[in-house]
Amino acid sequence: MRYARDYVGTYYPNQEVVFALHNEYCKEDKTHRYAVHIVINRSDLSTGKRLDEGRGKEAKVRRASRIRKMDKAWGLKQVERDERNSSVHKKQPSKVEKEIEGRGGKSYKTNLRELCRIAAERSQDIYEYREMLEGWGVDTQFRKGRLYVTDTDNSRYSFSLAKLDADLNQNGLNRTFRANVVADIREKGRQAHEERVAVEAERQRVTGIRDAYLEDMRRSYLDYRKKVHGLEGTALVAFPKLELKRPPKEVVDDPEVKRLWL
Repeated sequence: MRYARDYVGTYYPNQEVVFALHNEYCKEDKTHRYAVHIVINRSDLSTGKRLDEGRGKEAKVRRASRIRKMDKAWGLKQVERDERNSSVHKKQPSKVEKEIEGRGGKSYKTNLRELCRIAAERSQDIYEYREMLEGWGVDTQFRKGRLYVTDTDNSRYSFSLAKLDADLNQNGLNRTFRANVVADIREKGRQAHEERVAVEAERQRVTGIRDAYLEDMRRSYLDYRKKVHGLEGTALVAFPKLELKRPPKEVVDDPEVKRLWL
């Protein structure tokens, strides 16, 4: 409340203001937090003029800048830079979704959100992302720079992807795509390494078979020579032939095996 009063006293000193403070409990991440809602009368009591903070987007940026400035002065900071403090809290189903689930049903919006998350985890760019979603029956369209998704089975409503899931805004999608690309490169590198290892192991195995067979041939030939040296005078028809084992299939076409065989 002191923070809220400081904020209002600094930026809206001459306006009528109503504060509403309440405790929020998040069942998903089991945390408590306080929220202050502020309603401000746009009339300046000192001048009678109406408050003008510019267009909605400009005003939003200006207010966010004020909060960052105040946080610094108060010694406050985000739990994790550029991330919302509760990753679970922001993914809670809406009030309508809870009512549907309370009646024993399942919101198609929940299914749509889940499909969008899964597609993001499997895609490397926005084109692949949209193709994957459209293959699953989710229509995608860009409107004024924002991506909207529609369940073709429930095409009455379209949803801004960033509002459907805060993690799937433009920055969130780009981070996920980059992470997927990096993971894919690493996986391909791992596979290439395993293939090289497997190829080398196979080469060594075949080399071992070839060397063993060449040695066996040499041994057989030397044993044959010793045997025939003692057969002087034997008739040619009775003379024993040199018999070699057939080469294993892995080395039957090996040049060195063929040369030594001949």
